Amino acid sequence: MMKAKKIFRKIIACVLLAVMLTGSVSAASYTAGAKELDALGLFDSTKDGYDLDREVTIAEAIVMFVRLLGKEAEAKEMNYKHPFTNVPDWADAYVGYFYHYAYGNNFIDDEMYWDEFYLDGECYAEDFCALILLALGYSDEALDYDNILDFAEEIGIIDDSMYISSYWFTRDDCVALMYNALNIKIKGTNTTLLDKLVADKAVDRKAAKNFKEKNAAVADLNKSLQSSIMATMAAVTDQPFNMSFDISVYIPAYEFSFEDEIAQMLEDEGYDLEDMTEWLAEYNIPEIDLKLKMSISVIGEEIAVVISVDYMDISGDISVYYTGGYAYIDYMGEKKIKYEIDPEEMAIGNLFADFGIFDIEDIIGALPGIPAAGIDDISKIVTNKNIFYKIGIKEDSGDGYSVDGAMDIVFNRAGGEFSSFNIRAKISLDDMLPYFKNYYIKLQIGAKLITGAKVKLNFPDFADYIEIDEEDIFSLLENLENSMELSDLSDLFYLF
Repeated sequence: MMKAKKIFRKIIACVLLAVMLTGSVSAASYTAGAKELDALGLFDSTKDGYDLDREVTIAEAIVMFVRLLGKEAEAKEMNYKHPFTNVPDWADAYVGYFYHYAYGNNFIDDEMYWDEFYLDGECYAEDFCALILLALGYSDEALDYDNILDFAEEIGIIDDSMYISSYWFTRDDCVALMYNALNIKIKGTNTTLLDKLVADKAVDRKAAKNFKEKNAAVADLNKSLQSSIMATMAAVTDQPFNMSFDISVYIPAYEFSFEDEIAQMLEDEGYDLEDMTEWLAEYNIPEIDLKLKMSISVIGEEIAVVISVDYMDISGDISVYYTGGYAYIDYMGEKKIKYEIDPEEMAIGNLFADFGIFDIEDIIGALPGIPAAGIDDISKIVTNKNIFYKIGIKEDSGDGYSVDGAMDIVFNRAGGEFSSFNIRAKISLDDMLPYFKNYYIKLQIGAKLITGAKVKLNFPDFADYIEIDEEDIFSLLENLENSMELSDLSDLFYLF
């Protein structure tokens, strides 16, 4: 098949795939989960907030482990002795209990004796998973170090939304793993770890109730997302549909400058401050105010795609139509062309196959869903026609990076297919880098699906469209892009 025949099909397949993958977007870190674990009494903040980006130490891991066992009160009351001479006061009772626990369970014996314990050393993913497995009653599996991560994934401590590295294991990772562990049943019982901690009065009961309600709501949402993919696929395959997207990105202009302290340091080192300032100015950020709208409509074998762009000096529509065996392209009014294409190639099923989507069930199984630890709050409203979910995300790294966002997702109650979603976010980068002050990015993405008799196709008059050979289409579009200086727009899309 010639490449020219695929260009139009790729556009449509990309749009259809985008709506299916919306539900797999997840937060980059787990501040929300840290707050919940803190409320439960399982995770502490530091002088730098939750400090989630920092590697976790062995001492911190031991504290979390003792709390997962529900033994914090006993550890403080009994203050078990241990042989280690370098334990900080805040960790002493926990290390004492850990030594008592390990000795009592034959993990160490009289021949194993250290004066010092490397408590400030980094805790690896395998180490922390071993501690969680012990808390869940999986003693044998906890000692199988080579296979420990695989087993942790098998029982749900690690899920598909996570990237767990043996070489860089952070407090953020600890939150994610502990969060999942609370929902897992203790080996040989029907009791989850959280329920056991509640029964042992080791965690706050009200916080546990809130935790369970939120997790149930997120599980319900992810189930809806999974089932909606099949329903949406059926909807766009069996009947007319219109799918529209509305995207806006705003990035304010920013001029870099050296702070007084840095400027003085450069001068002291012999640098020409004027030359250095000119060099820095080359990296100034221009204002970016991008608005992009996309609409795709399909009725039978007829298709219309309209992409509206408003970015800097670029403003206009790129329209692509298919009807009567021809594809028609209007490139921002600069050129109107048409070329013949096989109707068989434009069937919706073939569009997905051409994009590499052969088994939709495999795709559904690969989607990680939205992690409960990554969102702050969730609400659900059910009406006669629709199911509405509203999700809130507030992220603050403590080092200048923060996110304030929300997502609304609507499903059709009767068919279960996706109806609409809207994502709004403000990303603040204040002091994240030495030169940034009060800098931010605003992002909004909306999408809507309409099916059935409401969908209409309005084709323009194709009389002035010039027919070309398929071999010429790529060189023609490339020349148009260069003449209209669209390369900046392509670079922006690549950046995002």
